[in-house]
Amino acid sequence: MKSGLAIYEYKELLNIFSRTEFRKMRTSFSCERNREIEYFIQTECSKYEKADNTRNYFIIDKPRLEISAFFTLSLHSLILDELFSDLSPSAMEMIRGYGRRSARSVGCYLIGQLARNDRAQKSDITGSEMLSAVKAILADVKNSVGGRFTAVDCADVLIPFYMNNGFVHVNRHSTLNTMVMTI
Repeated sequence: MKSGLAIYEYKELLNIFSRTEFRKMRTSFSCERNREIEYFIQTECSKYEKADNTRNYFIIDKPRLEISAFFTLSLHSLILDELFSDLSPSAMEMIRGYGRRSARSVGCYLIGQLARNDRAQKSDITGSEMLSAVKAILADVKNSVGGRFTAVDCADVLIPFYMNNGFVHVNRHSTLNTMVMTI
């Protein structure tokens, strides 16, 4: 992480800032590329956090006390017959895992949201640096509880970005693409 930036979990920030200050930080987050993410961080992330549906992470520009980037992680399940119908049998076996030839699904972690604040420059934090933070957290989780995969659903325009960061495209559904990466 670059100098001046630090990563915090939602609950950590509630211990540092008052709820009002933290809400003000969240409402100042702007993401014109994806207004759904902007809405999520401003109004929904606290609900998902309290319900234990996600863990929300904030990359904070400490000198400016501003959110530079944001991502969420949650548990997920990949339904193999739906996602991997075009993969070879050997690839399917690798994904299912040793001794699980008849598995219909496999548990994984999901990157639900990933965005940089419009006021933060790529020189402040790149998308690859954000994914490095995600990967570090998931490596710790894997060491504690196991798991082999991370998934993300993304728009067509983001496929090259995720592929350049180690993800493999496995399916297109509706307007999104499912991509996975081993942890």
